[in-house]
Amino acid sequence: MMPVPWWIIPLLGYLAYTRFRKPAQGAAAGQSAATSPAAVAFSMHMLVLVNAVLYIIPLVAYIAQIPSLVFYRMTFMASAFVCVYTIWTNYGLPPVRSGMQSFQMWMSRVTLGADFPFLFMSLLLATGSFIPNIFGLFVIVRRSIWYCGTFANSHLAGVPFWVKIQPFWLKLKSREADIMRVSTICELGIGFQYLINLFTPYREIMACFLYWSLLRIRYQAPRSSAHHHEAWSIVDAKTQTVTSLPVITNIVQYGKKWFNQSLVAQQAQ
Repeated sequence: MMPVPWWIIPLLGYLAYTRFRKPAQGAAAGQSAATSPAAVAFSMHMLVLVNAVLYIIPLVAYIAQIPSLVFYRMTFMASAFVCVYTIWTNYGLPPVRSGMQSFQMWMSRVTLGADFPFLFMSLLLATGSFIPNIFGLFVIVRRSIWYCGTFANSHLAGVPFWVKIQPFWLKLKSREADIMRVSTICELGIGFQYLINLFTPYREIMACFLYWSLLRIRYQAPRSSAHHHEAWSIVDAKTQTVTSLPVITNIVQYGKKWFNQSLVAQQAQ
């Protein structure tokens, strides 16, 4: 079992403090900005990147006498924490006491939001048996880099450290369309890994079904629909020779029908 990292307890305490505390009268604007939800999310995304770097550099794990897979899993756990915090900030706690209908309405808004898919993905990959999942690592790290870069470019313009990094960020930002395309294809790659693993000792049947349900949500959600339609078009063009086989064609057509079935209509039934 993965050891629980020591930083989780103070992190949860800090999040609860910043979420519920009442700002003092006359507090400086800079102080309130430092504890704003965006700033807290920035700190948590930085934690994702730090864990990813510690995993990528084997020497750190050797010196610290900590298995590198701990940093690998902590990358996804930190990503899950920031998603939970952002959902909590944007939508509040689930209205469990208000009845099932209110909870379903809350859940439908959260599901189609920006953070729920990555929360789902992070938890699946953090607890998965197929390690390392490079596709998943790329998706999560890319997302954190984008958040941190966007936040720093707006709020840390005069900080010397950011001034040195900013040119690199601007180069990445100029290739945003290409990087987003690669990231979306990596999301699909995770799904195909789950399918391939069904024929190996690493099979995770439930995780496979859940992840493909997530891809279906991403395919229909307004925020990610365009990227996923483009990625699937690329995959379709590259695999035309294989998918044209009679047996494969039936499976592909069923998958397309399932992906295009409206989630809203299905929930209404």
